[in-house]
Amino acid sequence: QAIEYKQKALGINLKLFGEEHLSVAICYNGLGKTYEAKKEYQKAYDYYSLALKINEKLFGDEDISVLRGYASVGRMAFALKNYEEAL
Repeated sequence: QAIEYKQKALGINLKLFGEEHLSVAICYNGLGKTYEAKKEYQKAYDYYSLALKINEKLFGDEDISVLRGYASVGRMAFALKNYEEAL
């Protein structure tokens, strides 16, 4: 059910704020965490990447949310055996 509710939250935030808003990035990140916990690493990678893209646009490349995003994407790249990207 967590995925269902997080998808609903994402839909509401997209409708209210558009695609490049912090609340949308938070929803994407939450979906990434949920899929990572389920060991669905490709989906987690995709959602973490979407969150990272938004956070980079909003904050540049030195904000803590961006740095955590790099770590999440790298962790999923490693889990998917894409070691070069993981680095």
